[in-house]
Amino acid sequence: MPTLDRYIIRQYLINFAILLGVLMTLFVLVDFVATMDEFVQAARRHAHDLGGFLPALVRISVDYYWPVVIRLFGMVCGLVVVGAMGFTYAAMARQGELIAVLTGGVSLYRLAAPVLGVGIAVNLLLLPIQEFVIPPLASKLVRDKTDLKREAYRSYTIAYLRDQNGSLLTAQRFVPGPGTPTMQGVTVLVRDPNGKALKRIRASQALWDADHQVWTLVNGYAVEPTLGRDRTLAAQPPEPVIQSIFETSLTPEVILARRASAYPRLVSIHQLLALAANTSVDRSLVTHIMHSRFSGVVVNILILLLGLPFFLVRRPANLVMLAFYAAAACITAWGFGLMLSFYSVPAINPVASAWLAVVVLLPVSAISLQFIET
Repeated sequence: MPTLDRYIIRQYLINFAILLGVLMTLFVLVDFVATMDEFVQAARRHAHDLGGFLPALVRISVDYYWPVVIRLFGMVCGLVVVGAMGFTYAAMARQGELIAVLTGGVSLYRLAAPVLGVGIAVNLLLLPIQEFVIPPLASKLVRDKTDLKREAYRSYTIAYLRDQNGSLLTAQRFVPGPGTPTMQGVTVLVRDPNGKALKRIRASQALWDADHQVWTLVNGYAVEPTLGRDRTLAAQPPEPVIQSIFETSLTPEVILARRASAYPRLVSIHQLLALAANTSVDRSLVTHIMHSRFSGVVVNILILLLGLPFFLVRRPANLVMLAFYAAAACITAWGFGLMLSFYSVPAINPVASAWLAVVVLLPVSAISLQFIET
């Protein structure tokens, strides 16, 4: 690798690390200070189990924020890559290094190659992170800060969640993992298609059987209402019947997806395909999310191409104004791409909606590269 490439890549990676670290630190500090009361209350509640107030506060805060930081990296990586590029070339222009390189007969397009190569590699890194790193953290990422104050701060409550048959599921506590997903204090109201109650199932606990795709009930029993001749409930309540399993479309993944709209965006492609096969989840939404995962990487690369002409200048220029114009253009493009990755356009196919940002930004980025004077 030429010495010039090594120099540019080193400066670029240093700027990338500094910019990413500052951004993540600011986000965590501002968010923590703004919601400190929630963490303090959670630490007081769990102080006995976690070795005291201060250890509980540190442990709960770290447990909450480190998955958030990884998720945030995936969202802002495109902007950080562009920002690091801007700082790198702005420093070279300010020190006269761009002019020296041009004097040596090196094209500005050649000068952009090392940053473009590293930027593409960093953005491609988002795919394995999204596929292998974020899915195990999905149950943590859908937590609200109020969930930290629960008796078990990795658990959630379920209230009247409807499955494909119209049954309503309620649980005092749902623990998605790690380990086997479980529910405690389970109550299921089984209904017919018209909403009429057929029976009520109760269990002290329910364990998810992934092999058979059913909930195994602990101390489960069912009560079916009996009707008198006048079609009213009989005075004598019926005897409960032992119920060992509960078959439903409400898998642990579906419960989390129904509880938090962001959950499908946090799972792997294999889990997305499983969600798409479930009747309780919108298939068009899953299709849009899968394609957005790949189109988002392409959008980040196009934003990098869009920002290059603002900093690869042959003549001395006002770098502050160029940085302002670059920020305006790149942030607008990033926001446009992020919006289309989260929200599908109702009037068009979900696949086309996911790739719409690429279709718009591709010619814009190609035209902007023509403004590089070399």
